[in-house]
Amino acid sequence: MIAYLQSIDIRFVSFGVSGHASQTDLFYIANRIRTKNIVPWHTFKPHYYGKLIANLGLQVVYPKYKESYIV
Repeated sequence: MIAYLQSIDIRFVSFGVSGHASQTDLFYIANRIRTKNIVPWHTFKPHYYGKLIANLGLQVVYPKYKESYIV
């Protein structure tokens, strides 16, 4: 995309704001809140991150396809 913008003389300026928290920040918050259940969400590797969360001593829940949950 940047190459295309440059090819049509549009300058790309990055402001460096992704809108996402860092992994370290998310684990810190999860550890501080100590909620009953955590669902690894918005990731392509839910079981990888679920193991890291479980290593903090927190309960990880993996939703099942076509199953409803009451929150």
